[in-house]
Amino acid sequence: KKHLDKGILTVPVAYGDKRPLGTDWQKTTDPRAAFETRVAPGERCNFGILLGTASQVVDVDLDCHEAGMLADKYLPVTGYVWG
Repeated sequence: KKHLDKGILTVPVAYGDKRPLGTDWQKTTDPRAAFETRVAPGERCNFGILLGTASQVVDVDLDCHEAGMLADKYLPVTGYVWG
């Protein structure tokens, strides 16, 4: 709900998998409807975020110590951390 309220487009992802549920998930414009139509009541699922223009969100992989050091200097603080 937090992501939806911020306008971040999310798509349901199969539980324990990385596969989005349904077809045309990349064309999602109403994430609340996507969850309502693609996830059965009581079904467990994860969620993914549509990156780029759709949500105005980018993902940055910081896979080494040096990247983390540069991130502190060049990237804005967002409060979001995954991984």
